[in-house]
Amino acid sequence: SFTSNWQEALFHEFGATPLQMMRKVTLFSTCFTGLGLVISGDAVTVPAFLARHPDCAVHVLLMSACSAAGQLFIFLTIQSFGALVFATINTVRTMFSVLLSFLIFGHVMNAGEAGGIVIVFAALSVQVMVKWARRRVREKDAGAGRKHSDSSLQEPKGVRTSCSGAACTDGRGDGSTGAGAAGSGGPASVAGASECGSRMRSVVALSQ
Repeated sequence: SFTSNWQEALFHEFGATPLQMMRKVTLFSTCFTGLGLVISGDAVTVPAFLARHPDCAVHVLLMSACSAAGQLFIFLTIQSFGALVFATINTVRTMFSVLLSFLIFGHVMNAGEAGGIVIVFAALSVQVMVKWARRRVREKDAGAGRKHSDSSLQEPKGVRTSCSGAACTDGRGDGSTGAGAAGSGGPASVAGASECGSRMRSVVALSQ
């Protein structure tokens, strides 16, 4: 849950693409794993083992290709739909993976193992449902806030406020003008424009 939400935040904050995220994450993973191989001494023994067992090397390459393709789709899903949708997909995928593993490979589980699987998947399902409910509440609150903000900015029905030069009308048809209606460009015009702005603010305040 932490990883997918963190990746979603990186997508939104820096505008990275799935390929860019894939490249950076893979580069760090390669360096981190390579350092572990060097420290443990397996950097020599692992290639030697794969050279003695070429079939194992083929399986490793196939698993690596599938993992890389899957990771790319994971980044694409998080960028396009968010971490919550990915968590839902991942939960369903894990459930089907376990079921197919039992069916294809003939694994046998006892009552305790079956109960543990049920508890884990039930907890994951509840977690996903709670996240979806919270997301709907946030979207509803955000929509209500935008609607209230838009309605507060609208002018009241039957009242129109306009300013043209030094003239100012508030829709009541009195045709009142500012002190500078007779001329433009002089001090009187500036005073008229100021009066016009004050009247417009008053009308908006009354409408709210």
